[in-house]
Amino acid sequence: CTALAPAAIESELFGRRRGAFGGVRGDRAGLLEQADGGTVFLDEVGDIPIDTQSKLARVLRAGEIRPVGDVVTRRVRVRIIAATNRDLETAVRRGGFRDELYRQLALCTITLPALRVYGEYLILLTLAFQMVIYGLMLSWTDLTAGRTGIAGIARPAVLGTPLTTPAQFLPLIALVT
Repeated sequence: CTALAPAAIESELFGRRRGAFGGVRGDRAGLLEQADGGTVFLDEVGDIPIDTQSKLARVLRAGEIRPVGDVVTRRVRVRIIAATNRDLETAVRRGGFRDELYRQLALCTITLPALRVYGEYLILLTLAFQMVIYGLMLSWTDLTAGRTGIAGIARPAVLGTPLTTPAQFLPLIALVT
């Protein structure tokens, strides 16, 4: 959502009708209408302008959208998965994020620590992702000997960590499976 200008976010989400604002020559369905029956991922939902937040809350509450420049509402069934790096509870208390939208989005929250928290284990997480993505079935010997496709960086000696048994890698691999 931060990649769009605040004025364009509403048009992108809800769509627009010809003549809605200068330069609009034709109708365009918004992302929520295009995703009817499916799921939309909204990145950086905490940066959506407050007036657009109320319209997004209406979508979640009533399943209705109104394209910019239209007088008719449309029904949509859409799931929204949202992400943000902001503390939305604090933003709600300060008036920077609508309480109604926060309560609707916070039905199921997953808090992930920043990657910097993982430090040297980030290399191992990268390796685990590589194993999952490419379906590599590596033996412990291959893993510690550096025969992983990432030129030996998985060796504990290179990492400077005391990872010496396969069991120590399991929590890292479980994070990505």
